Amino acid sequence: MGFELWGARPWPGLARTLAAAAAMAAAVAPAAYGQSDVRAGVPAVQFGPPVRAANAVPVDATPLTEAAPPAALAQGAELVLVSGYEPAHGGVRVVLDRPGVRVLLVLSSYEKIAWQLDVRPGTTLAGVIVGGYKPSTVAGRGAAPGYRMKLPYAYSSDNIKFVDILRQMRASFGRDRFDAYRGSYSLPAEVRISAPDAPAPGLSLAGPAVQPAPRQLSFQLPAAGGKSVRWTLAGPVEEGLQFYAAPETSDGQRRYRIANGHLQAGQADGQGGAAGMAAVAALPANFPDISWPTALAYDSKRRLVSLVTLGGEGFMYRFSVARQAWHDVRSLSNIDLRTLSYDARADRYLGWTDDGSLLVFSGEGEVLLQLALAKRLPGLQRLYDAGNGRPPGLQVLGLGDDVVLYYMQEGAVQALWHLDLRSRQPTLTYRAP
Repeated sequence: MGFELWGARPWPGLARTLAAAAAMAAAVAPAAYGQSDVRAGVPAVQFGPPVRAANAVPVDATPLTEAAPPAALAQGAELVLVSGYEPAHGGVRVVLDRPGVRVLLVLSSYEKIAWQLDVRPGTTLAGVIVGGYKPSTVAGRGAAPGYRMKLPYAYSSDNIKFVDILRQMRASFGRDRFDAYRGSYSLPAEVRISAPDAPAPGLSLAGPAVQPAPRQLSFQLPAAGGKSVRWTLAGPVEEGLQFYAAPETSDGQRRYRIANGHLQAGQADGQGGAAGMAAVAALPANFPDISWPTALAYDSKRRLVSLVTLGGEGFMYRFSVARQAWHDVRSLSNIDLRTLSYDARADRYLGWTDDGSLLVFSGEGEVLLQLALAKRLPGLQRLYDAGNGRPPGLQVLGLGDDVVLYYMQEGAVQALWHLDLRSRQPTLTYRAP
């Protein structure tokens, strides 16, 4: 066998090389393609089931109106939400089996869904509200009106997106709770509503209820202007609107703060403020540069101001107030601390990490406890989207075996929790009205 290129003589070496390659491929082909595994009936992977093609728009999917739905639409009706990120199999069939009941159905998703309604005899469909990032279709609603609204998806009731949907229900219909909710990331092929859900705080806009404080505690929370406000676990003791701030720190004579990416100090004026704020001494040559500082605290036992950062692997810098010079620096080993405080009673630091954990470490830097709390603090997950973001930063105050955690927004304390370090039990004790 030979090859001729535009009349040229064949190259014997090429022919021999191709022949050898073909022979080798034939020899290894069964093993390379796993034929022995197929014959044994043990395929390495499994594909998903086929989804049969459907009409682009169901034949009875009448257009949804963009007009605002009337508030009377929800009057005397059960409010039902079915929501998720995507359909598991392309479409979702919603069975409404509520004889003698009016139902206002709310459907939302991120991906487009071909919703198919199955309204059983005796059930009155008051209307359908459809929302989502990508436009979906609804078939089977009969003469019931359909409205398109700008709604997020919520595959969990313990999520800020669920709260956002409820806020829109209150604004549109004066309703602040769902009577039934079905949510999951991938919605199944069929969702059935045959009874209302048991009443639960999680289905309402209010969310988890505030609980009585397990013990009586009195403490100070830092307010704007270097001031402080007396609190108990049930709320502020002092009357009047207060604007709270992430704590600065003080050694009693000088105040310290983070400004422009540096540690600054100034003479305390006795009124909670400071005069002549300026950067402290320059960092020693063997210290890493301060990058993304997040919080600071004052260790009153050692008279050290501690500053934590996010830059690189994260660092904790300590500054001596007695010498007005830097003391030391240590790596935080990629633990991102958002807030920091020092508990003089127990001689230890407490910090809130980027992933929603409480970190407790000694005054000498020995880690004593790391406790994941993002999913354990009642109502915390309703403050953010756990699927697409990190928990909000909480301020932490240590009082021996009692820990106070609180969430601030726009200068106000929105929620406060008590944590018993002995039992590791958290309790929601305050929520802003």
